Amino acid sequence: MMSAVIPFQRYQRRCQAPPLVFVEMYREHLDGGAAGAAAAVANCRFLIERARSEGWPVAFVTPDQRWHDRRRSDRHWIDGFRPQRSDMIFEPKAASCYSSAEFAETMDEFGMRFVLAGFLGESVCLATLIDAAAYGHRAGFIEDATACRPFAGQGAAESHRAVVATANRYAAVVTAARWLRIAGSQQSELELCHDIQ
Repeated sequence: MMSAVIPFQRYQRRCQAPPLVFVEMYREHLDGGAAGAAAAVANCRFLIERARSEGWPVAFVTPDQRWHDRRRSDRHWIDGFRPQRSDMIFEPKAASCYSSAEFAETMDEFGMRFVLAGFLGESVCLATLIDAAAYGHRAGFIEDATACRPFAGQGAAESHRAVVATANRYAAVVTAARWLRIAGSQQSELELCHDIQ
């Protein structure tokens, strides 16, 4: 039996890319009124396809059913986002991914850097970004690959802008296209110290 040969340069690039963490990639969000859901999923597809082709680390966050308002048995992954055997899966017990001890430990092992995309931008993503700052981790937030539920009295676009503005205080906010240009390279916006005012 012959083993595959992995070019060293490609292995180096793979190790440099922070984990790409997808939040709540379930079909229910496509019909649930999340701001920018269709566009976010399209950008998430570009991200996951590139991550898989480059061998970058991929993680999925699926919040524990005890705090979520839906039973896990009612859930179905969006096509193309079912986790593979090589992917990481975290089940936080509260809104922040850091309520999973495994998440915090794993991000430590990956150089205290990660980037978020997916759904529940107004809750899971923001709570995670705030906790990342407290843990001394550098986080990224992919604004056009993230959707949120509208706030009371605000439209979908206005709610998304508010989430992005808040995320910008705790993380490096980038577009999917920008992230694909810099992920795995020496030049990463996640390396920059982001002032929290």
